[in-house]
Amino acid sequence: MNKIGKILIMAALTIVMALPAAAQPQVKAAFESLRKQATKTRTSTQVDDKGLKQTLDEIYFDLANDSQIMKFTDACEADSKLSYTYITHEPSDNREPYLIYNDDNTRVVIGNNSNYHYVLYCMADPDNEQLRYCYSAEWFTNKKGRVEGRVVKTYGPRPGRKSSNKAGIYTFDLSGLDQLGDLGDRINDAVNRSLDNYTYVDSDDNSISSRKLTEEKFLTKFNYYRNCFKDAASKSDNSVLVSSYATKLMTLSRKVQGLNLSDNMLKACVKSLQELKSLTHDEFVQGILDDAIAQYRDK
Repeated sequence: MNKIGKILIMAALTIVMALPAAAQPQVKAAFESLRKQATKTRTSTQVDDKGLKQTLDEIYFDLANDSQIMKFTDACEADSKLSYTYITHEPSDNREPYLIYNDDNTRVVIGNNSNYHYVLYCMADPDNEQLRYCYSAEWFTNKKGRVEGRVVKTYGPRPGRKSSNKAGIYTFDLSGLDQLGDLGDRINDAVNRSLDNYTYVDSDDNSISSRKLTEEKFLTKFNYYRNCFKDAASKSDNSVLVSSYATKLMTLSRKVQGLNLSDNMLKACVKSLQELKSLTHDEFVQGILDDAIAQYRDK
């Protein structure tokens, strides 16, 4: 690849790595609200020899009803566009347990108990892609009708994430590639391939399951392609990228049959695809998205 192509790819990586500074505003507020209802708390902080800090904030609750925990789950959904992983499960769902915190003294897993509801929400630190914030909750209704459970907030290394280029070194305007004709298309393709390789590597998985495509990986990719589609659709000169991301979503959706996504997650995927369909007037792209939607309705 020539020097210009490499620079454009590095610039694209810089753009992708930038997340809103005011991240998880609703999730954070809902978490702090539950703190006021805590029956027991646990915290852990560890700093390694390189200065890397991990923190755990775990809150147990015993509530008269589920209104407070529903506010937390609603907040996770509202902020889901900022996340790279957002998962919910009902007690009857098949599920995978997730390791959400691990230091020398403490290990926390969510999703082990099949009788619990749970929600998992993870997002990268906007200042360091190697680190992440993770919010999660699991709960059940006891025989007295009270809601018991815990809500957890962690901060620390993103599992499997390797060192990445530092943001802010390159700033280039990627608009106008269509003026380069076939060269512009080839550069766009190279950027897409680079983004895929950068964002999704097999080792970047906090699922305890060893299956190749886990629920978390599926939803992470889906959310990424969805956001890319929306961004491309907002620019009138990005019809090639719109079609490309629609195809990626269709290909990914054909793999849903082998996963244990909850009904809530299946409905959320269909809702998102229908939203994307409304963003384009291209009948070919709409047909691709219809094919993707059919995969969830056939499950």
